[in-house]
Amino acid sequence: MRRVVLIGASATSGFKTFGSTNPADGAFFSLRPYLEAALLLPHEPVASFASSFFFLAPTPTSKAQVERTIAAGPSLAIAADFLFWHCYGDSPSEEHRLERLEKGLEILAPLKSPLLVGTIPDVSGAANGILRPAQIPKPETLARANHRIKEWAGARDQTAVLDLAAFMANAASNEPIRFRGHSIVETQALLQEDKLHPSPRGAAVLALTILDTLLPEDGKAAVRWNLEEVIGAAEEKVQAALAKRAARRSAEKRE
Repeated sequence: MRRVVLIGASATSGFKTFGSTNPADGAFFSLRPYLEAALLLPHEPVASFASSFFFLAPTPTSKAQVERTIAAGPSLAIAADFLFWHCYGDSPSEEHRLERLEKGLEILAPLKSPLLVGTIPDVSGAANGILRPAQIPKPETLARANHRIKEWAGARDQTAVLDLAAFMANAASNEPIRFRGHSIVETQALLQEDKLHPSPRGAAVLALTILDTLLPEDGKAAVRWNLEEVIGAAEEKVQAALAKRAARRSAEKRE
């Protein structure tokens, strides 16, 4: 995990749904600082090419992200929610959703580095809110899509699957989420009010779930598994980065 690159949509890039008009606040909802805080192995700063605007143009956006990732030469690419908008969104039919998924997998295929790809969750609880009902695949479509993702990953070298569908289902129903000997209860707090995007705590738990998926059982020493420590360290990193950005902008205005 010397050079980790994140690709995908708003669950990865960080998105604050309500209560703020400051885009910088989204930094606390991003997956990147929590992965940084959890990883104890020597590594370069985690890079993120994920975008909260992925849904506007899934195909060109995903192509651009993969091209940037290949150019970066990662030792690991994490695509937790990369395929979400290749199945969700407006579509003339359920079969067309599965065709779009195939296109997403085709775009991912040139990545030769180790890859973690997420399944597609059922977020029908977000209907009539941030999502319109017509944008949501039917349960049988999601089942077929996730079977295809697992089949695709199983046929490739160095490709693992993150069960994002199970993570989101547990959070939506307030069921425990477990990783490396830890059990997180009150999991509804891991999602924001829109029932779609992770809260900061949710992003931290998702980061630890990702690392639990990737690392062998003997990899315990490579990760800070204590959730509160990860959240505290990540918040410090974000605050420091925001303060540095503010100071730079202030200096630029004075010049």
